[in-house]
Amino acid sequence: MKELSAAINKHENIHPEAAFIVAGDFNHTNLKTVVPRFHQHVSCHTRGDKTLDHVYSNLAGAYKATPLPDIGQSDHLSLFLTPRYSPLIQRVKPAVRTIKVWPEGTDAVLQDRFKNTDWNMFTHTDLDQYASSVLDYISKTTDSVTTQKRITMYPNQKPWMNRDVRLLLKARNTAFRSGDAHAYSTARANLKKGIKKAKHHYKKKVEEHFSNSNPRRMWQGLQTITDYRTTKPSPTSSDVSFLNELNNFYARFERGNPTATTKTDMTPDHQPLTLSPTDVGAVLSRISVHKAAGPDGIPGRVLRACSGELAECSQTYSICPWPTLWYRPASNPPPSSQYPKTPTHLASMTTAQ
Repeated sequence: MKELSAAINKHENIHPEAAFIVAGDFNHTNLKTVVPRFHQHVSCHTRGDKTLDHVYSNLAGAYKATPLPDIGQSDHLSLFLTPRYSPLIQRVKPAVRTIKVWPEGTDAVLQDRFKNTDWNMFTHTDLDQYASSVLDYISKTTDSVTTQKRITMYPNQKPWMNRDVRLLLKARNTAFRSGDAHAYSTARANLKKGIKKAKHHYKKKVEEHFSNSNPRRMWQGLQTITDYRTTKPSPTSSDVSFLNELNNFYARFERGNPTATTKTDMTPDHQPLTLSPTDVGAVLSRISVHKAAGPDGIPGRVLRACSGELAECSQTYSICPWPTLWYRPASNPPPSSQYPKTPTHLASMTTAQ
Protein backbone atom coordinates (compact mmCIF):
# COMPACT_ATOMS: atom_id res chain seq x y z
CA MET A 1 0.00 0.00 0.00
CA LYS A 2 2.90 2.35 0.65
CA GLU A 3 4.25 1.80 -2.86
CA LEU A 4 0.80 2.41 -4.34
CA SER A 5 0.36 5.56 -2.26
CA ALA A 6 3.78 6.86 -3.33
CA ALA A 7 2.96 6.25 -7.00
CA ILE A 8 -0.38 8.07 -6.71
CA ASN A 9 1.21 11.03 -4.92
CA LYS A 10 3.92 11.26 -7.57
CA HIS A 11 1.44 11.43 -10.45
CA GLU A 12 -0.81 13.86 -8.58
CA ASN A 13 2.11 16.24 -8.11
CA ILE A 14 2.91 16.07 -11.82
CA HIS A 15 -0.74 16.38 -12.97
CA PRO A 16 -2.67 18.12 -10.16
CA GLU A 17 -5.83 18.63 -12.26
CA ALA A 18 -6.05 15.12 -13.71
CA ALA A 19 -8.60 12.45 -12.77
CA PHE A 20 -7.10 9.34 -11.16
CA ILE A 21 -8.85 5.95 -11.01
CA VAL A 22 -7.52 3.02 -9.01
CA ALA A 23 -9.29 -0.35 -9.40
CA GLY A 24 -8.51 -3.85 -8.20
CA ASP A 25 -9.04 -6.67 -5.71
CA PHE A 26 -8.19 -5.08 -2.36
CA ASN A 27 -9.38 -8.07 -0.27
CA HIS A 28 -8.66 -7.06 3.37
CA THR A 29 -7.10 -3.67 2.61
CA ASN A 30 -8.57 -0.24 2.03
CA LEU A 31 -6.91 2.46 -0.04
CA LYS A 32 -8.50 5.22 2.05
CA THR A 33 -6.22 4.32 4.95
CA VAL A 34 -3.22 5.70 3.03
CA VAL A 35 -4.98 8.04 0.55
CA PRO A 36 -7.99 9.41 2.47
CA ARG A 37 -8.82 12.00 -0.22
CA PHE A 38 -9.89 9.26 -2.67
CA HIS A 39 -13.49 8.03 -2.87
CA GLN A 40 -14.72 4.45 -3.17
CA HIS A 41 -17.52 3.94 -5.74
CA VAL A 42 -18.41 0.25 -5.24
CA SER A 43 -21.10 -0.38 -2.64
CA CYS A 44 -22.44 -3.76 -3.82
CA HIS A 45 -21.08 -7.26 -3.04
CA THR A 46 -18.58 -8.58 -5.58
CA ARG A 47 -17.87 -12.04 -4.13
CA GLY A 48 -20.49 -13.74 -2.02
CA ASP A 49 -21.52 -11.35 0.73
CA LYS A 50 -18.29 -9.34 0.65
CA THR A 51 -17.11 -6.32 -1.31
CA LEU A 52 -13.57 -7.25 -2.31
CA ASP A 53 -13.26 -5.32 -5.59
CA HIS A 54 -12.89 -1.59 -5.12
CA VAL A 55 -12.78 1.36 -7.51
CA TYR A 56 -11.30 4.58 -6.13
CA SER A 57 -11.02 8.00 -7.72
CA ASN A 58 -10.32 11.56 -6.66
CA LEU A 59 -13.81 12.62 -7.86
CA ALA A 60 -16.62 12.32 -5.35
CA GLY A 61 -19.77 10.72 -6.76
CA ALA A 62 -18.26 10.36 -10.22
CA TYR A 63 -19.45 6.80 -10.95
CA LYS A 64 -22.27 4.42 -10.15
CA ALA A 65 -21.29 0.72 -9.93
CA THR A 66 -23.74 -1.87 -11.33
CA PRO A 67 -23.03 -5.60 -10.72
CA LEU A 68 -22.99 -7.90 -13.78
CA PRO A 69 -22.47 -11.68 -14.12
CA ASP A 70 -18.96 -12.98 -13.69
CA ILE A 71 -16.75 -13.67 -16.69
CA GLY A 72 -15.64 -17.25 -17.42
CA GLN A 73 -14.55 -19.22 -14.35
CA SER A 74 -14.05 -16.15 -12.18
CA ASP A 75 -15.78 -16.14 -8.80
CA HIS A 76 -15.92 -12.32 -8.75
CA LEU A 77 -18.80 -10.40 -10.26
CA SER A 78 -18.12 -7.94 -13.05
CA LEU A 79 -18.74 -4.26 -12.42
CA PHE A 80 -20.16 -1.76 -14.88
CA LEU A 81 -19.27 1.81 -13.94
CA THR A 82 -21.68 4.44 -15.25
CA PRO A 83 -20.63 8.10 -15.04
CA ARG A 84 -23.04 10.08 -12.93
CA TYR A 85 -22.11 13.25 -14.74
CA SER A 86 -24.89 14.66 -16.89
CA PRO A 87 -24.18 17.28 -19.55
CA LEU A 88 -24.96 20.88 -18.77
CA ILE A 89 -27.58 20.97 -21.52
CA GLN A 90 -29.51 18.27 -19.61
CA ARG A 91 -29.08 19.73 -16.13
CA VAL A 92 -30.10 23.29 -16.95
CA LYS A 93 -33.15 24.14 -19.02
CA PRO A 94 -32.78 26.67 -21.84
CA ALA A 95 -33.85 30.18 -20.87
CA VAL A 96 -36.33 31.97 -23.12
CA ARG A 97 -36.05 35.76 -23.08
CA THR A 98 -38.09 38.44 -24.76
CA ILE A 99 -36.07 41.40 -25.99
CA LYS A 100 -37.04 44.64 -27.67
CA VAL A 101 -35.57 45.09 -31.15
CA TRP A 102 -34.78 48.66 -32.21
CA PRO A 103 -34.76 48.97 -36.03
CA GLU A 104 -32.40 51.44 -37.65
CA GLY A 105 -33.70 55.00 -37.45
CA THR A 106 -36.02 54.32 -34.48
CA ASP A 107 -34.71 57.29 -32.50
CA ALA A 108 -35.37 59.70 -35.38
CA VAL A 109 -38.92 58.36 -35.82
CA LEU A 110 -39.69 58.76 -32.11
CA GLN A 111 -38.26 62.28 -32.07
CA ASP A 112 -40.43 63.25 -35.02
CA ARG A 113 -43.60 61.79 -33.46
CA PHE A 114 -43.07 63.38 -30.06
CA LYS A 115 -42.15 66.70 -31.66
CA ASN A 116 -45.49 66.81 -33.52
CA THR A 117 -47.50 65.74 -30.46
CA ASP A 118 -49.92 68.22 -28.90
CA TRP A 119 -49.14 67.65 -25.22
CA ASN A 120 -51.92 70.04 -24.15
CA MET A 121 -54.53 67.38 -24.90
CA PHE A 122 -53.27 65.40 -21.87
CA THR A 123 -53.61 68.34 -19.47
CA HIS A 124 -55.52 67.36 -16.34
CA THR A 125 -55.92 68.80 -12.85
CA ASP A 126 -55.21 65.39 -11.32
CA LEU A 127 -51.46 64.79 -11.39
CA ASP A 128 -51.80 60.99 -11.33
CA GLN A 129 -54.23 61.06 -14.24
CA TYR A 130 -51.97 63.34 -16.24
CA ALA A 131 -48.84 61.23 -15.59
CA SER A 132 -50.67 58.00 -16.44
CA SER A 133 -51.97 59.39 -19.73
CA VAL A 134 -48.59 60.74 -20.83
CA LEU A 135 -46.69 57.55 -19.88
CA ASP A 136 -49.24 55.34 -21.64
CA TYR A 137 -48.90 57.44 -24.79
CA ILE A 138 -45.08 57.24 -24.69
CA SER A 139 -45.18 53.46 -24.16
CA LYS A 140 -47.69 52.91 -26.97
CA THR A 141 -45.67 55.08 -29.36
CA THR A 142 -42.46 53.21 -28.47
CA ASP A 143 -44.11 49.82 -28.98
CA SER A 144 -45.41 50.90 -32.41
CA VAL A 145 -41.89 51.47 -33.80
CA THR A 146 -40.14 48.54 -32.07
CA THR A 147 -40.67 44.79 -32.22
CA GLN A 148 -40.54 41.99 -29.66
CA LYS A 149 -38.28 39.00 -30.27
CA ARG A 150 -38.07 35.77 -28.30
CA ILE A 151 -34.62 34.24 -28.08
CA THR A 152 -33.55 30.94 -26.52
CA MET A 153 -30.37 30.93 -24.43
CA TYR A 154 -28.79 27.48 -24.03
CA PRO A 155 -26.53 26.90 -21.00
CA ASN A 156 -23.70 25.48 -23.15
CA GLN A 157 -23.94 28.10 -25.89
CA LYS A 158 -20.58 29.46 -27.00
CA PRO A 159 -20.18 33.25 -26.84
CA TRP A 160 -18.92 33.43 -30.43
CA MET A 161 -21.93 31.57 -31.83
CA ASN A 162 -23.88 33.81 -34.20
CA ARG A 163 -26.57 33.53 -36.86
CA ASP A 164 -24.12 32.80 -39.69
CA VAL A 165 -22.60 29.83 -37.85
CA ARG A 166 -26.05 28.41 -37.09
CA LEU A 167 -27.01 28.60 -40.76
CA LEU A 168 -23.77 26.88 -41.78
CA LEU A 169 -24.37 24.20 -39.16
CA LYS A 170 -27.85 23.53 -40.51
CA ALA A 171 -26.45 23.38 -44.06
CA ARG A 172 -23.87 20.79 -42.99
CA ASN A 173 -26.51 18.62 -41.30
CA THR A 174 -28.73 18.83 -44.38
CA ALA A 175 -25.84 17.81 -46.63
CA PHE A 176 -25.02 14.87 -44.36
CA ARG A 177 -28.60 13.56 -44.47
CA SER A 178 -28.72 13.94 -48.24
CA GLY A 179 -25.89 11.41 -48.72
CA ASP A 180 -24.04 13.64 -51.21
CA ALA A 181 -20.36 13.27 -50.30
CA HIS A 182 -19.24 16.30 -52.31
CA ALA A 183 -21.92 18.58 -50.81
CA TYR A 184 -21.11 17.31 -47.33
CA SER A 185 -17.39 17.99 -47.78
CA THR A 186 -18.12 21.52 -49.06
CA ALA A 187 -20.51 22.23 -46.16
CA ARG A 188 -17.94 21.04 -43.63
CA ALA A 189 -15.28 23.31 -45.13
CA ASN A 190 -17.67 26.28 -45.10
CA LEU A 191 -18.61 25.58 -41.47
CA LYS A 192 -14.95 25.44 -40.47
CA LYS A 193 -14.29 28.79 -42.14
CA GLY A 194 -17.42 30.29 -40.58
CA ILE A 195 -16.43 29.21 -37.07
CA LYS A 196 -12.93 30.61 -37.55
CA LYS A 197 -14.37 33.92 -38.77
CA ALA A 198 -16.86 34.10 -35.87
CA LYS A 199 -14.12 33.44 -33.30
CA HIS A 200 -11.92 36.13 -34.87
CA HIS A 201 -14.81 38.62 -34.79
CA TYR A 202 -15.52 37.79 -31.14
CA LYS A 203 -11.81 38.17 -30.31
CA LYS A 204 -11.77 41.67 -31.81
CA LYS A 205 -14.96 42.53 -29.94
CA VAL A 206 -13.38 41.59 -26.60
CA GLU A 207 -10.15 43.45 -27.40
CA GLU A 208 -12.13 46.61 -28.17
CA HIS A 209 -13.10 46.78 -24.50
CA PHE A 210 -9.49 47.78 -23.71
CA SER A 211 -8.94 50.19 -26.60
CA ASN A 212 -11.01 53.05 -25.18
CA SER A 213 -11.29 55.03 -21.95
CA ASN A 214 -14.61 53.55 -20.87
CA PRO A 215 -14.10 51.77 -17.50
CA ARG A 216 -17.44 49.99 -17.80
CA ARG A 217 -16.47 48.28 -21.05
CA MET A 218 -13.04 47.46 -19.64
CA TRP A 219 -14.58 45.56 -16.72
CA GLN A 220 -16.95 43.81 -19.12
CA GLY A 221 -13.91 42.63 -21.07
CA LEU A 222 -12.24 41.32 -17.92
CA GLN A 223 -15.39 39.45 -16.92
CA THR A 224 -15.64 37.94 -20.40
CA ILE A 225 -12.02 36.79 -20.42
CA THR A 226 -12.20 35.27 -16.92
CA ASP A 227 -15.74 33.87 -17.48
CA TYR A 228 -16.88 35.64 -14.33
CA ARG A 229 -20.58 35.16 -13.68
CA THR A 230 -22.39 36.67 -10.75
CA THR A 231 -25.18 34.73 -9.11
CA LYS A 232 -28.21 36.83 -8.35
CA PRO A 233 -30.66 34.67 -6.47
CA SER A 234 -34.02 36.24 -5.79
CA PRO A 235 -37.08 35.02 -3.93
CA THR A 236 -39.43 33.51 -6.46
CA SER A 237 -42.20 32.58 -4.05
CA SER A 238 -45.61 33.93 -5.05
CA ASP A 239 -47.34 32.60 -1.94
CA VAL A 240 -49.70 35.25 -0.55
CA SER A 241 -48.88 34.28 3.03
CA PHE A 242 -45.16 34.85 2.40
CA LEU A 243 -45.88 38.29 0.89
CA ASN A 244 -48.07 39.21 3.86
CA GLU A 245 -45.29 38.06 6.17
CA LEU A 246 -42.90 40.42 4.36
CA ASN A 247 -45.30 43.33 4.78
CA ASN A 248 -45.69 42.64 8.50
CA PHE A 249 -41.94 42.20 8.91
CA TYR A 250 -40.99 45.52 7.34
CA ALA A 251 -43.86 47.39 9.01
CA ARG A 252 -43.17 46.07 12.50
CA PHE A 253 -41.74 49.40 13.70
CA GLU A 254 -44.93 51.25 12.79
CA ARG A 255 -47.43 48.95 14.51
CA GLY A 256 -46.69 50.29 17.98
CA ASN A 257 -46.65 53.97 16.98
CA PRO A 258 -50.01 55.55 17.95
CA THR A 259 -49.09 58.96 16.46
CA ALA A 260 -51.05 59.65 13.31
CA THR A 261 -49.26 60.99 10.28
CA THR A 262 -49.97 64.66 9.69
CA LYS A 263 -49.27 66.87 6.73
CA THR A 264 -47.60 70.22 7.30
CA ASP A 265 -49.68 73.17 6.15
CA MET A 266 -48.15 75.37 3.52
CA THR A 267 -47.41 78.96 4.41
CA PRO A 268 -49.08 81.73 2.37
CA ASP A 269 -45.77 82.69 0.80
CA HIS A 270 -44.92 79.11 -0.19
CA GLN A 271 -43.67 78.78 -3.76
CA PRO A 272 -44.10 75.39 -5.46
CA LEU A 273 -41.13 73.80 -7.13
CA THR A 274 -41.06 74.87 -10.77
CA LEU A 275 -39.09 72.99 -13.42
CA SER A 276 -38.70 74.49 -16.87
CA PRO A 277 -38.64 72.31 -20.00
CA THR A 278 -34.94 73.15 -20.30
CA ASP A 279 -34.24 71.71 -16.83
CA VAL A 280 -36.27 68.59 -17.54
CA GLY A 281 -34.54 68.05 -20.89
CA ALA A 282 -31.10 68.42 -19.29
CA VAL A 283 -31.92 65.73 -16.71
CA LEU A 284 -33.37 63.32 -19.30
CA SER A 285 -30.34 63.73 -21.57
CA ARG A 286 -28.08 62.39 -18.79
CA ILE A 287 -30.02 59.17 -18.24
CA SER A 288 -27.94 56.03 -18.77
CA VAL A 289 -29.34 53.81 -21.51
CA HIS A 290 -27.76 50.74 -19.86
CA LYS A 291 -29.92 50.90 -16.75
CA ALA A 292 -33.24 49.13 -16.43
CA ALA A 293 -36.50 51.02 -16.81
CA GLY A 294 -38.25 52.30 -13.72
CA PRO A 295 -41.80 51.51 -12.52
CA ASP A 296 -43.21 53.47 -15.47
CA GLY A 297 -41.61 51.00 -17.92
CA ILE A 298 -40.16 53.70 -20.20
CA PRO A 299 -36.72 52.60 -21.53
CA GLY A 300 -33.83 54.92 -20.80
CA ARG A 301 -32.99 54.99 -24.50
CA VAL A 302 -36.30 56.71 -25.28
CA LEU A 303 -35.94 59.26 -22.47
CA ARG A 304 -32.40 60.17 -23.52
CA ALA A 305 -32.88 60.21 -27.30
CA CYS A 306 -36.11 62.22 -27.06
CA SER A 307 -35.16 64.39 -24.07
CA GLY A 308 -35.88 67.66 -25.89
CA GLU A 309 -39.25 66.53 -27.19
CA LEU A 310 -40.45 64.88 -23.97
CA ALA A 311 -39.46 67.91 -21.89
CA GLU A 312 -42.34 69.83 -23.48
CA CYS A 313 -44.91 67.67 -21.66
CA SER A 314 -43.76 68.81 -18.20
CA GLN A 315 -46.16 70.88 -16.10
CA THR A 316 -45.80 72.94 -12.95
CA TYR A 317 -47.03 71.17 -9.83
CA SER A 318 -46.32 71.36 -6.14
CA ILE A 319 -43.32 69.31 -5.02
CA CYS A 320 -45.62 67.11 -2.97
CA PRO A 321 -47.20 64.82 -3.83
CA TRP A 322 -45.37 63.23 -6.72
CA PRO A 323 -47.22 60.93 -9.13
CA THR A 324 -47.98 57.66 -7.38
CA LEU A 325 -46.54 55.66 -10.26
CA TRP A 326 -43.07 57.14 -9.75
CA TYR A 327 -42.49 55.81 -6.24
CA ARG A 328 -44.51 52.63 -6.37
CA PRO A 329 -42.15 49.72 -5.56
CA ALA A 330 -41.91 47.21 -8.39
CA SER A 331 -39.25 44.80 -7.12
CA ASN A 332 -38.65 42.23 -4.40
CA PRO A 333 -36.18 42.91 -1.58
CA PRO A 334 -32.67 41.77 -2.57
CA PRO A 335 -31.55 38.60 -0.75
CA SER A 336 -28.65 38.77 1.69
CA SER A 337 -28.04 35.00 1.53
CA GLN A 338 -27.80 32.53 -1.31
CA TYR A 339 -31.05 30.72 -0.48
CA PRO A 340 -33.45 33.13 1.30
CA LYS A 341 -36.18 31.40 3.27
CA THR A 342 -37.29 33.96 5.87
CA PRO A 343 -37.62 37.77 5.84
CA THR A 344 -34.41 38.03 7.87
CA HIS A 345 -32.53 36.63 4.85
CA LEU A 346 -33.61 39.63 2.74
CA ALA A 347 -31.84 42.97 2.71
CA SER A 348 -33.80 45.92 4.03
CA MET A 349 -35.50 48.24 1.54
CA THR A 350 -36.77 51.77 1.92
CA THR A 351 -39.50 53.02 -0.38
CA ALA A 352 -40.97 56.51 -0.46
CA GLN A 353 -44.57 56.93 0.56
